[in-house]
Amino acid sequence: MAPARPPFDLFDQPAARPSGSLPPSDSRGQPANTIFCGNAAKQVVTWQPLQPSFNEAPVLANQNGWVRALATYDKFVVSAGGRTVRVWDATYVKPKRVAKLEVRTEVAILTAGSGRVYAAGADGSLRAWSIDRDTGALSELAAVEGAHKGRVVGLRRHKGRLYSASADGVLRAWCADDLAPVAHVGDAAGGGKLHCMAFAGNGVLYTGGDDCLIRAWDPATLTPLPGCEPLAVHTSA
Repeated sequence: MAPARPPFDLFDQPAARPSGSLPPSDSRGQPANTIFCGNAAKQVVTWQPLQPSFNEAPVLANQNGWVRALATYDKFVVSAGGRTVRVWDATYVKPKRVAKLEVRTEVAILTAGSGRVYAAGADGSLRAWSIDRDTGALSELAAVEGAHKGRVVGLRRHKGRLYSASADGVLRAWCADDLAPVAHVGDAAGGGKLHCMAFAGNGVLYTGGDDCLIRAWDPATLTPLPGCEPLAVHTSA
């Protein structure tokens, strides 16, 4: 059975080896294969793959808004409800909040990696924080207001760069440390909106948008991948 409110984002249980909290294998804590799901009930609920329903009790309730974004780093789960970003130590019986901050706009997407947490806003802004591996404390590193002219729909870190895709149809690459611009494609969806972005296991960057095409990009240059024509796989966006 699905949760009573629409789910927005899914992330698996972080792989953690903390000091002073429950290890992932401890039977009192969350199972190691737990999937965290943010939803419109202002909650984060959990699910074990192949089970027929979500766990009944939310693990993180009373968020400030719809939980549209989740990310994991080391032992931490990062959640965003409305304009509030929270960091939770997921190795306790009930995940323990260890950090909280407010940003200027609704957070649309979170991603994390290499000691950094990144947030993309509904207004097209980007933010980066360092995350303390022991305490989960967040320290702001950089912010780019107006990074995009529309809602950010994709955000991923890959090999020292941060990649963002937006409803403005623009695909951008940034330095992952300070959000300095590196490269961009001004029209990545045939004149329409981008709707999604993902990296494949071989490191190729893919996007999909209003033109009903899946496009493959070289992440080093943000140029179309040689020998890989756009793939028409849908009849509508």
